[in-house]
Amino acid sequence: MVKPTLLIATLLTSVLAGVHNIFPKPTELVSSGNTTVVISNDFQVSISAKSRRLKKAGERYEKLIQKEHYAPIVPLFKAAPSGYPTVLKSVKVEVEDGEDCDLTIKTDESYSIEITDKATATIKAKTIYGAMHGLESFSQLVQYDKKSKTSHIPATPLKVNDKPLYPHRGILIDTNRNWMPVETLKRTIDAMSYNKLNVFHWHILDAHDFNFKSKSHPELWKAMDIVEEDQLYTYDIIKDLVEYGLERGVRIIPEVEAPAHAYTLGKAFPEIATSLDMDEWDVYAAEPPSGQIDPTNPKSHKIVADLIDEFVQLFPDQYIHLSGDEVNNNAWNNSATIREYIAKHNVTFDKLLGDFNLGMQAQAKKHNKSVMVWEEILLNHNVTLPSDALVQVWLGASDTKKVIQRGHDVIASSYQYWYLDCGHGAWIGDAPSGSSWCDPYKHWQIVYTYDLIANLTATEAKKVKGGEVTAWSEQIDAQVIDKYLWPRASAASEVLWSGNRDDGKVRSTKHVLPRLNDWRFRLVNRGIGAEPLQPLWCVKNPYRCDSTTNIANVRVPYVPKQ
Repeated sequence: MVKPTLLIATLLTSVLAGVHNIFPKPTELVSSGNTTVVISNDFQVSISAKSRRLKKAGERYEKLIQKEHYAPIVPLFKAAPSGYPTVLKSVKVEVEDGEDCDLTIKTDESYSIEITDKATATIKAKTIYGAMHGLESFSQLVQYDKKSKTSHIPATPLKVNDKPLYPHRGILIDTNRNWMPVETLKRTIDAMSYNKLNVFHWHILDAHDFNFKSKSHPELWKAMDIVEEDQLYTYDIIKDLVEYGLERGVRIIPEVEAPAHAYTLGKAFPEIATSLDMDEWDVYAAEPPSGQIDPTNPKSHKIVADLIDEFVQLFPDQYIHLSGDEVNNNAWNNSATIREYIAKHNVTFDKLLGDFNLGMQAQAKKHNKSVMVWEEILLNHNVTLPSDALVQVWLGASDTKKVIQRGHDVIASSYQYWYLDCGHGAWIGDAPSGSSWCDPYKHWQIVYTYDLIANLTATEAKKVKGGEVTAWSEQIDAQVIDKYLWPRASAASEVLWSGNRDDGKVRSTKHVLPRLNDWRFRLVNRGIGAEPLQPLWCVKNPYRCDSTTNIANVRVPYVPKQ
């Protein structure tokens, strides 16, 4: 039996043996020497490509590398002696396609880095977005030594070859239930870019408010009195945010919530909604206030089509999310008009929903847009979807296989693993137990162990295009969003970028934690309010806070079933 002190020493040696911590873990990092290069005080990022977006990224990273001064909490290397001759003055960025281009689910985001022991550094990529990821990884290779007051890259020469495992790596941000200022959204995009997450799924429309300043139907936002007018998301604000994201390798996909969660539409246009703001809301809706679009009213189709038209003007992404979740038949059955329509035309509720969603699809198709939807519209209501539709799975990891068997690609977001808002209790005032439907809290270990391709064949696994963690905002606003997201979303970023498996098995979180701790401190150093994962003593003493008893005697956390 290995003595505990020897075991801890062995583990500590193994974690410190890797002197580079790029997060998410790259596909390949090879360090073949022991030369430490010093970063020049006037370090430069050299870019010959024409891309304005890449040049702006180069300027950002040039400043970051010069000024970040991040010293790892657990020192990973010995500082170079004073006056060390190997000084790195610049990194050269070479891009095959150096023009500004669209960022899509098919964009090549691969890159390579080579740093020699002769103080030369090169980043190569096929697209500007791969080059941005390369700049991010390069910045994480740089470590600061407080004693010598210099920044270094240890253990050169080194090479990095890297590319994402999944093309769709996202976060759903809900700004409807609690408004968030643009500065908060931009900081979230910054953090996403640091973690190589590339999809900002914007849940901007829902039942609690209407903070999109629609030009086609200003009645929608004028009918609401929760948010001040200077807190509305205007056309200019949205266009600026879209470009801000693309300059950081992040796409923004908007969601048009319909036909459920339609209180705000009904408040402005009562004639297009049914079961509006009912006292017994839980009979007619998933959450208060109730309200569902009347699909038998032509005006309903017109207003939703107009909103789609506005969104495709503002959001250039190839995808638009057409929702379709949590449709409640009771809300429609409560309407005499809808009951009469059903009887007259001999149709079902599913037929009503299908025709309504097909109308939304047709409107999107007019603009050559592909669609995303939530899983219920396919699995529960059998609505026909285009062959290129992305279906977002959230009701359970096992539904991934069901969607694939119906012929569609999947974006994985199982609430069992990646609903980061869960675990803070009920927001319904009189909930007897105080618990929420999606409790418990999804700690980072659960986030990290989500197997997106569990129980799939090799062929089926190819239909999983990525995933999104979610931040539904019933209990989230600008004051707390950072700690809700980070570093748990970082754990998801590694699952999506390079995977969570070693030799075919899910990687032990035990060996992820020292790297994630270090990354959390770097995020904080960059102005992201990421929450701590352990007491500082544990961070500075890797593995010393692991259990030394039989796991059966330890309080075992919640682990979802696959």
